[in-house]
Amino acid sequence: MKDDFDLVTVAVAIWVASYVAIMLDYVAHSKLGWSLAQVRAWAIMGVVLMSAVTLAGVLSGKGRKLGRRG
Repeated sequence: MKDDFDLVTVAVAIWVASYVAIMLDYVAHSKLGWSLAQVRAWAIMGVVLMSAVTLAGVLSGKGRKLGRRG
């Protein structure tokens, strides 16, 4: 089994993430009654949180080993 990602895996991951984002937007806007500004604010907070977690993982000792083989 290969350890690297291929183009199909990346494409499927992006497609699934975008589909989930569309569904969450629909639920927040239509079912919960949030305005577009509220949806945008929560989306920005989510992106900042995910970016911070990713950055912390990359800067930690374990994260520095990512992408290295051997």
